Amino acid sequence: MAAININKVGIEIDGTVYEAYKLNFGAQRRLIEVRRAVNKITKELLAEYKTEDAIPEDDSLELAQKNFEIIDLLADQFVNKEEGKIVEKLDEDSLAALIEALR
Repeated sequence: MAAININKVGIEIDGTVYEAYKLNFGAQRRLIEVRRAVNKITKELLAEYKTEDAIPEDDSLELAQKNFEIIDLLADQFVNKEEGKIVEKLDEDSLAALIEALR
């Protein structure tokens, strides 16, 4: 009898293939919520301060915290949780590609 794994996918990052779970509906919903929060905070801060250089540290920390929530959510999708740390090294475009691959 063959095993069927419809919820797992192999993700190649820098030549290494990692096994990850596809995003379930709950994870997708959470990801959308956090990404919307990041976009909203970013728009508000840029409108208020006109430049990223002038954003106060407290506001920058709130934005960074939301971005870490995205990273944590994506890292949890890896079958081997130690391998999930690779997500911390990805840039914005690579994170977007990873999200698409996990859908």
